[in-house]
Amino acid sequence: MAEGVLIERYRLPMELARALLHSRAVACGLSLSEAANWLLATNTLPSPHPAS
Repeated sequence: MAEGVLIERYRLPMELARALLHSRAVACGLSLSEAANWLLATNTLPSPHPAS
């Protein structure tokens, strides 16, 4: 479902939507399902916090 949001919003192919969600999950230290839930709950992709 989260991939569908990315496909619809950004007109991405399925493979790219999955890769984008996966890369954001890894960058933020989230599981793929946590990143997907984040997207569905907030309507935004999770963003990594810069190192302090």
